[in-house]
Amino acid sequence: MRAPRGFDADHPRVRLLMYGGLYAEGRWDLPRVTARPAFVRWAATRLEGMAPVERWLTAVLDGEL
Repeated sequence: MRAPRGFDADHPRVRLLMYGGLYAEGRWDLPRVTARPAFVRWAATRLEGMAPVERWLTAVLDGEL
């Protein structure tokens, strides 16, 4: 396996470097009405659940880890 340009072939995560992206998803039943303030709270609660992934990715890209 060849590492992407700019990375050493013995990089500890060379297999992960071959992927073109990172996706996070959740599966929830949407409320019947989305044009109300309650939907904002509903969506915010679910997005807050994904916040640890965003913080980890930001730290990795900023070189903090």
